[in-house]
Amino acid sequence: RQRQMCIRDRDSNMTPIKDSYRWGVLYDGSAIADKVLRKCLDMIADVDRLTTITVVEQGVDADAIRSKVSAICGNRVADTVVLDRQPNQEIKDRIKAYMKEQDENDAYVDFVCVGNKGLNVGNAVDGDNFMGHVASAMVAMRQLNVIFVP
Repeated sequence: RQRQMCIRDRDSNMTPIKDSYRWGVLYDGSAIADKVLRKCLDMIADVDRLTTITVVEQGVDADAIRSKVSAICGNRVADTVVLDRQPNQEIKDRIKAYMKEQDENDAYVDFVCVGNKGLNVGNAVDGDNFMGHVASAMVAMRQLNVIFVP
C-alpha cells in the first residue's frame, strides 16, 4: 500500500491568476462524497463558484442529491449538475465529456475534488483503502487540476 497526502496552505505566496475559480465536486450522495464536499467548502473563497457533478447511476436520485447538496452547502450557492449517460457509457467517460464541454464553452472547471470511491463500489480486501476506477481516471486525466480527498 502506498499512502497519499494532500496538503493545503491558506497562507500562500502565490498570486491568483483569476479573480475567482470554479470548483467541481464529484458527488454521488455517499458518505465519502459528503466529506469531499465539506472539505471543498472549507477551501474555497467566497467569490469562487461551486458545482457538484453527479452522473445518474443505480441508487442515485437526482432530487435527493439536490436536496442533500443544498443541506450541506447551507447559505453557499452551489450549481448541481446531474448528468445522464448513454447506454454502455461509463461514468468516468461521461464526466470526461462534461469537463470537455465546459472547457469548450468557456466554463472551465479549475479544480475538481474527488474522493477515493463512489456509491456503487463493492468492498475490497483493503476496505476503504483503495481508489475506485472513476477516482483513478480523474486523477490520471491530463489538463485537469484534481484535489484528491482521502
